[in-house]
Amino acid sequence: MTTQASLTSEARISRLEGAYEQVNERLGGLSQSVSDLHKEIRTLYLFIGGSWVTLMATMIGLYVAG
Repeated sequence: MTTQASLTSEARISRLEGAYEQVNERLGGLSQSVSDLHKEIRTLYLFIGGSWVTLMATMIGLYVAG
């Protein structure tokens, strides 16, 4: 097993670059997940809003007809 002290500067930098790449990939995945969640929330709000408008129009129609 190699210790941190026995690694060359290039090896240390290489390990750090690999770690940074992993962090970047994970953050990219997280960003995509948040974006997908925002899309789902917008879709849900549109569905709820459309349902509310339909319900109100029906109630107004029944009130006017009655």
